[in-house]
Amino acid sequence: MQSITELFNMYLQCSVLAESSADIKKRAAGYFLKLFGDMSPDLITFCHTEDFKNFLAKGRSNQSANIYLQNFKPFFTWMMKRGYIKTNPFSELKMFAIGTELTEKFNADELERILKVADTRWKVIVLLGLSSMRRAEILNLTVRDIDFDRAFIYIRGKKDSDTTWPWQIKNHNQAIVPLIKAVEQPLIELIEDLGKQPYVVVVPEYYQRLMDRKAAGTLNFRLRNCPWGNFTRDFYCLLDRASVPRKRFHALRATFATKLDEKKFSLREIQKLMRHSSSQVTARYIRHEQQELIARSGETLNEILCY
Repeated sequence: MQSITELFNMYLQCSVLAESSADIKKRAAGYFLKLFGDMSPDLITFCHTEDFKNFLAKGRSNQSANIYLQNFKPFFTWMMKRGYIKTNPFSELKMFAIGTELTEKFNADELERILKVADTRWKVIVLLGLSSMRRAEILNLTVRDIDFDRAFIYIRGKKDSDTTWPWQIKNHNQAIVPLIKAVEQPLIELIEDLGKQPYVVVVPEYYQRLMDRKAAGTLNFRLRNCPWGNFTRDFYCLLDRASVPRKRFHALRATFATKLDEKKFSLREIQKLMRHSSSQVTARYIRHEQQELIARSGETLNEILCY
């Protein structure tokens, strides 16, 4: 019987996966191998999967643990279909229960304070985030993706070249987002100082280091997907300087969706603008009705108790 590693490598070769999907599957497999070693897959039982589930939950949120489990399970389905194992030990494993969480977003005052303390580069990054762009899309934005005449920004993949590294868009879907007026001048200022570097917001010194790694063949997916270094740490530092509570960068996209909802855009329209594959995903961003209902109930209780 072949080992987990041998079969997993075969599984990746036989599957058509986006780089982001392949990367998280590799990480999940790495955690499994770290816990159990490179054992024969026909020896893996339900007890192994339960132990793996609990291992993933240590130091992570239940949601993060579920992502690893959901990305590793298809490997066992693949092995069973091809006769490498007789039963799927993951088939009865239940995911962690995830409660409904209120979506983080920024209010107008917080955004004003952030933009006030941000330098030109961070102003561009924040404003593009508010335009619905994801972190990886912003960091892989090049000069040729910006159409100042038509006020569009094109989100598209990059090929391997003398000045760029290969990068795929999430879900492989090219898209267009609006170029808002507030970001035009900061963008122009950044572009004027780029020289031959095509990437708009990547720090020039870091870009050169990444190109050196590319030449050496050590530029992996994670570095190409987030060509910044410790982006989250630096974003939190920006929020700290602005005296704004720490929230994920993704909260800027949630703010975009919420504002569209407040302006009576339909769920279908917001889904298209957010570039979600499912309206259920979009709905998570615009559940402010529950918050409004709670606020109204609080006002009613205050009226009752004020006697």
